[in-house]
Amino acid sequence: MSGRNREAHAMQCPSCRSHYTQAVSLAYSQSIRTGYNGHQSISEFGRDLEPPPARSELAIPFAVAIFVFAMALFTLPNDLAWPDVAWLQALFSTSWGRVALSGALALAALLLMTASAIGYNISVHSDEMSEWENDVICRRCGERFSR
Repeated sequence: MSGRNREAHAMQCPSCRSHYTQAVSLAYSQSIRTGYNGHQSISEFGRDLEPPPARSELAIPFAVAIFVFAMALFTLPNDLAWPDVAWLQALFSTSWGRVALSGALALAALLLMTASAIGYNISVHSDEMSEWENDVICRRCGERFSR
């Protein structure tokens, strides 16, 4: 038994005063079962102990970029009344110009969302994971507390 697990076992539950405690990460890993066909299942107890999820750095930003592209493509006007710049009006009057501008907006949204997700995962999610790894659960009453 490692020193970390012994430390968790030596802790006393603040609720019921039991010493039957276990690290949350260990209790979670013990709640996952793998069947003969490789399919994994998790108990209800384990679902409550799941680690905090990280933000998607690709799927959600890509979906937002597609949405921004479609919305910009269908909502940009065919002609601009307010600028007096001939090349800008000519750009908007062509379908390729609208596609290029929609693509630029979608790329900006993709980069912004990806940077936001990466920043969240580096700062907030790493703190949440550290907290999760330091949590202890009482196997008698189910109380979850920090070391």
